[in-house]
Amino acid sequence: MIGAHTIFSYLLQSIMVPLGLQQDPDLIPVSNFLVPMWESLNENTLFILYHVIWWFHAFSVWLTLLYIFGTNPWFKQVRLYPSKHFHILGSFLSVFFRNLNPPGRLVPINFEDETLEVYGVDKIEDFTWIQLLNVESCVGCGRCQEVCPAFLNGQPLSPKSLILDLKYHLLEKGPILDKQRKGKELTEEEKKIAEKSLIGEVIKKETLWSCVTCDACETACPMFIEHHDKIVDMRRSLVMMESDFPEGVDRVFRNLEVNGNPWGLSKDARADWAKDLDVKFLKDHPDAEYLLWVGCAGSFADRNKKTATAMVKILRAAGIDFAILGKEEKCTGDPARRLGNEYLFQELAMENVATLNSYNVKQIITFCPHCFNTLKNEYKDFGGDYEVVHAVDFVNNLLKQGKLELDTTKFQKKMTYHDSCYLGRHNGIYNAPREILLQFSSIEYKEMEMNKDKAMCCGAGGGRFWYDMKEEQPINKTRAEMAVNTGCEAVGVSCPFCAAMFEDGMTKLENDGIVTEEQKPQVVDLIEIVAQTLKNQE
Repeated sequence: MIGAHTIFSYLLQSIMVPLGLQQDPDLIPVSNFLVPMWESLNENTLFILYHVIWWFHAFSVWLTLLYIFGTNPWFKQVRLYPSKHFHILGSFLSVFFRNLNPPGRLVPINFEDETLEVYGVDKIEDFTWIQLLNVESCVGCGRCQEVCPAFLNGQPLSPKSLILDLKYHLLEKGPILDKQRKGKELTEEEKKIAEKSLIGEVIKKETLWSCVTCDACETACPMFIEHHDKIVDMRRSLVMMESDFPEGVDRVFRNLEVNGNPWGLSKDARADWAKDLDVKFLKDHPDAEYLLWVGCAGSFADRNKKTATAMVKILRAAGIDFAILGKEEKCTGDPARRLGNEYLFQELAMENVATLNSYNVKQIITFCPHCFNTLKNEYKDFGGDYEVVHAVDFVNNLLKQGKLELDTTKFQKKMTYHDSCYLGRHNGIYNAPREILLQFSSIEYKEMEMNKDKAMCCGAGGGRFWYDMKEEQPINKTRAEMAVNTGCEAVGVSCPFCAAMFEDGMTKLENDGIVTEEQKPQVVDLIEIVAQTLKNQE
């Protein structure tokens, strides 16, 4: 079609020369070469041919545009469907209508809507119009899969293939849905297409469970296509409609329901880490300026209790008035939501919001990026509007204000830093942790190969911390090796799950003989470094 349009364009320009409509033939060398073919014709014939060629030229343009753009299948009034080249127009629309909310904020399901037949998405037509526009806008450039940690580690997920598979399924099924709406009979071939399962046939289940919701694909996409909301929507259907999920996930859901934490430990033990720290509880000190949201990892995981203790030490050194919820705190629901159990997430969210609002909480500090993202970006949909700050931002500001004094020669290490996905790409916090490390003249700092908005996930996001999949190369092992390649003695993190994944990744490297026990870098949270180097502290 493009070739036909080009040929008619050359012919049109060439016939304009003998008619005197083209003033400078030298500017059109190809068309000028064709001029002699018109020399034997009289002026009337030339004018007739000129109009005929003009109309064929115009028709070729409109036919091409009609084929490319068509009309979007989500507009029910018109029944034309776009070609796979719709992205030429769709890209502009996709960028214009892109989601302006924080990338870490998912759209909730309204469970009170009685018209909903499916929770989540199990058919292509269940996606919203903007999600379908996203799908249509993919140009197949592959930038997304070049940074996808699952794809790079041999797992069955290519963000590019995911979107293109959805796109071609939409183009295939769209006209059939139109015939069904009109009550027309389908052919046997069309019936097979109509009955094709979105989850299982078009998109493999293992593809959906490979995603770590790190948003590297979305950050790299020039069309602002959102991948992870579509994956979570399909997970929602699997979990809430079919109870179909990886081994071990059911235990996480049960633990969250019964004990309010994914480890399943007693909620009465949530504040045991603080027994000897004389930390105030919000029920006894409701006027505290800040609530320290400890999170499940800081409350129950031995590795992360150290970070919680370090945070308390820092807040006291800076004279900050704070309190914790203790056993009144429950999991924010992040793992349930990312794993597809939206109903359980909303139950936990509303219970937490009710608790926070009963104390009229306004300002929250947390050192877990997942808690931070959920409290800051997602609780607003459930009546929880708070000023939430991550610990690295808060501590960095305390240092800038001179409220903390450090012995900057005390921590002598060659260091690198790993950007948490939910702190970095989801919420744009890159500078604060690096500014903290730059306070130390004793630290020799070097960035990893993939850093900041291009950092590779540790492998824990999207609920992947809670279940195992068959994988050629574990993501955390690859990321740990990137850290080792910097020659560092310590890896700085700002997330309890990153800390756990890096320590496990380093163990895998040691088991494979890539590093010795002596060469294995220490994994340390930046909050712990600050607490260890405070002056005039025991």
